[in-house]
Amino acid sequence: MRRKACLLIFFSFLINSCKRDGVFNPEGTYKGRFIYTIAISSSGPTIAPASIRFENETFTSTAGQNRIPAGGSGTFKINGRQIEFADTNAWTADFNWALILSGKYAYKTRADSLFLTRRTNDGNTYEYRLKRIP
Repeated sequence: MRRKACLLIFFSFLINSCKRDGVFNPEGTYKGRFIYTIAISSSGPTIAPASIRFENETFTSTAGQNRIPAGGSGTFKINGRQIEFADTNAWTADFNWALILSGKYAYKTRADSLFLTRRTNDGNTYEYRLKRIP
């Protein structure tokens, strides 16, 4: 009987200690790199500093030099393993609008890091590799 009680306690601790898939809450400021890769380019990826702030259900992304990345601000929704950004700014037509933080990005988290990736139909990749700032 005592052995069964010990096993029951052990398994309840084991089950309760398993990681549960919770809802990701990105609240805070993240800084790191934006990596833009053109599929048909032999020059390699373009890398630039990036920053995104998440507050409530809104985001603000700072623009980089030469609009790489272009930045953006608006609202976001998390659905499964994707974050969908809805930029609310008016933009001029003199640059690549795919550099605006808008649309669906797959996301991964690791400790205090956030990785956002979007691949377009033409093979280009837009990636943010960010770390939460305390």
